[in-house]
Amino acid sequence: IDNLEEAINLYINMGKFYWFRYEENRKNLFFLKDAKRYCLLAEKLSRENEIIPELIKALSHLSNIYWEENKKEKARDTLEEFYTLSKQHSISYYTVDAILGFVEFDYDEDVDNLYKNIQKYADELKVYEKEYRDFRSGKSKRDNVEKVFFVGVK
Repeated sequence: IDNLEEAINLYINMGKFYWFRYEENRKNLFFLKDAKRYCLLAEKLSRENEIIPELIKALSHLSNIYWEENKKEKARDTLEEFYTLSKQHSISYYTVDAILGFVEFDYDEDVDNLYKNIQKYADELKVYEKEYRDFRSGKSKRDNVEKVFFVGVK
């Protein structure tokens, strides 16, 4: 592979592959372990080389993996970093994904206070509503996706 970003994305995609295999058969923990292994490799290379978009992708998947491993605190910390980096670098798609992750955490972790943060999340999501909807529906052209979602990323 000629490009480090391509190599990191290969690791991320392998991690996603094994994650989806695990979701099909949650009894097979080997798939979860392989997903984690590839995502950790992607995280390490992304951090070492300061490739922020790929680091954000890796953290996104690692948060889910830690949650599934019942490492709730590690999962939340990873989600917080994923959210902070996405927001700092104006990567809207992943910022929205992180906010939705917080909603899931609240739903699963804090049923008694389930609705206390809903308004905060809703207000933040409104900022991204149109561009996210256009992206998900395919209305944004591929060449515009980077302008919309990866503004400020170097």
